[in-house]
Amino acid sequence: MKKKTEYWCTAEGLALLEGWARDGVSEKDIAARCGVSVPQLRRWRAQFPEMDEALRQEKDAADYQVEAALWRSAVNGSTTAQIYWLKNRRGGAWRDKPEPDETASFEDCLAAVTGDEF
Repeated sequence: MKKKTEYWCTAEGLALLEGWARDGVSEKDIAARCGVSVPQLRRWRAQFPEMDEALRQEKDAADYQVEAALWRSAVNGSTTAQIYWLKNRRGGAWRDKPEPDETASFEDCLAAVTGDEF
């Protein structure tokens, strides 16, 4: 019986791994589809660069495609996409609960709440 890794390092096996990674299949599910545990899959990835490359490259490509689609949606007026983008890219300024200004004086904070100047 051939070792399992022999199949997963063939063009056919690598194509399956690439497709699963591109489709967003989790590492746990990829390991299960390969018939191994997650730690074993990680050992294979360390031992066989072509396997690691197949999984990493396609996952990155899928992430970039989704990023580009989100950006296009935000630029084309999708308020949800704009909010999501700003909260993740400009989190400090666009959080639901902004961080307090540690440099503001008590008077500044009171003026902000009451509208009165002190």
